[in-house]
Amino acid sequence: MNLSSIKEFILDILFPKFCINCSKEGSYLCQDCFSLIDISERQYCPFCFQPRVVLDGKTCSFCRRSKKLIGLYSATSYNNFIVKKMINQFKYEPYIKELSKPLSFLIIHYLINLNKMPACIATQSVAGGSNFFDFVLVSIPLHKKKLKQRGFNQAEEIAKELSENLKLPVFNDILIKTKQTPAQVKLEKEEREKNIRGVFL
Repeated sequence: MNLSSIKEFILDILFPKFCINCSKEGSYLCQDCFSLIDISERQYCPFCFQPRVVLDGKTCSFCRRSKKLIGLYSATSYNNFIVKKMINQFKYEPYIKELSKPLSFLIIHYLINLNKMPACIATQSVAGGSNFFDFVLVSIPLHKKKLKQRGFNQAEEIAKELSENLKLPVFNDILIKTKQTPAQVKLEKEEREKNIRGVFL
């Protein structure tokens, strides 16, 4: 047993983990509760009120007339109560950093369900430990005050997990957040768009 394993073993004894949904001891999300999350097997237009199946994460032809976003992938529904709870406790108090693992697993399982990589990446399947060519992971930065408060950047933690599993490099110094903004969760749709406009360099 190496030093890292010994440290983790001691921490598990002193600070045992409990499933955030059913309180079972052992991990922050047990296998039984993980199985309650429906992971998508298709890709949907991100703007259609009634989800419309699309290819390669593209916006449907109708919504594309007014929206520019393409290539959006969503591993599961945001309405799933367990997913909501994971995201809430990952981003807000009590700030459970280790939830990056089950959240990244959702993304990986989603890619496996699709049985393909994002458009223009022709590789082996994720399950086979594939390498992505000419792609990198870029985490969205936090303002330094928020980073100090939380102690970690949630996007960076998920990027690290994906990097390890998908064999992708991570760059955390590409973008800079120039000013502190109110939390998006507290704002309406129109306010969210204005809130982040021009804050990244």
